[in-house]
Amino acid sequence: MADSTQNEILWGFIRYCEESNYSSLNSVHWDEIKAMAKLFNTVNYTDSNDTLTVADPGAYGASQDVPGPKNDGTQLADGAGISGTTPTANLYASAMYPQRSYGG
Repeated sequence: MADSTQNEILWGFIRYCEESNYSSLNSVHWDEIKAMAKLFNTVNYTDSNDTLTVADPGAYGASQDVPGPKNDGTQLADGAGISGTTPTANLYASAMYPQRSYGG
């Protein structure tokens, strides 16, 4: 079987969460979401052509971006966000989703 792409892995995890017994993550705690991510990563790391990283590695590669806060579209295009290589709380706070989103 061919390796999964990052896109497929991300959306596969979201689908896994959607189909879980919780049926909604609204009342799920972060530790439970992280436990689900660990389980998902454990059974998929070979198919993602990656080395096993059960815990959050804290660094996500040179091509990783976070959508920026500018709603004029300049930070919402592919490759035009803010570098998420070594994310911080301030980085993620700047995205301000859902307060700011496409056309918001």
